[in-house]
Amino acid sequence: MTVDIALKTGERNEVVTVTETIEMLERQSASPGNVITSTQLLELPLSGPNPYALVTLAPGVLPAGGAGTGPIVSGGRSNTSEVLLDGAESRNSTTNDLNYTPPLEAVQEFKTITNSFSAEYGRSGGGVLTAATRSGTNKLHGSIYEFLRNDKLNANSWTTNRNDLPDPRTGKAPRSPFKRNEYGFAVGGPIFLPHIYDGRNKTFFFVNWEQTKQRAPDNLVATVPTVLEMQGDFSQTFDGSGRLITIYDPATTRPDPSRPGRFIRDAVALDRWFDTTAFAVSQPYTLGTDSRTEPNLRGPGTRTFDIAVSEHSESEKELTSNFGPNSSTPLTRRKWVNLTVL
Repeated sequence: MTVDIALKTGERNEVVTVTETIEMLERQSASPGNVITSTQLLELPLSGPNPYALVTLAPGVLPAGGAGTGPIVSGGRSNTSEVLLDGAESRNSTTNDLNYTPPLEAVQEFKTITNSFSAEYGRSGGGVLTAATRSGTNKLHGSIYEFLRNDKLNANSWTTNRNDLPDPRTGKAPRSPFKRNEYGFAVGGPIFLPHIYDGRNKTFFFVNWEQTKQRAPDNLVATVPTVLEMQGDFSQTFDGSGRLITIYDPATTRPDPSRPGRFIRDAVALDRWFDTTAFAVSQPYTLGTDSRTEPNLRGPGTRTFDIAVSEHSESEKELTSNFGPNSSTPLTRRKWVNLTVL
């Protein structure tokens, strides 16, 4: 039996469906905390490329000490928080300071756990900071960067404006020299050796090399003998408030007739005070830079900071090998090498 059914052409309809996923509550852990992603690490302003400087963005964290272990977490003491890098402890065993701080570009994300952390964490009297490093992918990606700080771009400090004499040419106190360059590169991708090994989808690398150069002498504020004092004349020696400082001769001590039980002394005479040996010894002293007595010497010192070099290499996590030597030579190097094969 044949049944003929007539079909009509239907109408053309377009439907656009917009769905919004509601973020679920964390149901696997009761540990409150804050996660800083790689986007926040690279885009938020930092005075130096230290990823741990953003720990204080977590609720219940107060700034104190150095970045990383220094901040106070949930009322704990400074330098008591645990810091883990790819699950490994990165503090020393004496002062709880960091042995190694990874470059900013090498960190994928980190989480600050502020309270009620699980039993997998220990050695903490405050919180737990756990960081995960970046890995390479099937495509080669890289970046070149530099963080520049220079006194030409800085405003002068209040202390320098208060203590230093103005430059006759500009009428302003000169700024202290400061030059800091932090530069490096990051590159990641698959390990691929033509005709030998194809590591795509299984073996990756990520390398981050960073170097910091800082030329910033210490600001020197001190009190040195004035020209008159170098000659043994203390008749014009004043304190910071401008009051005359009188040096008395102990050999002239005698009872004060107007105040029973008290004693008086005469100011020391120049001919009695001056000593040729003391005068010769005082000659190497640097003279003050202005007429004020205390303090009267200001200017840049001579100490500079060492160069720090950081290197980081890592990939996905199955078989892992780490190598991280530190040196204390004038050219300070810190290296971290992490090789992993899936």
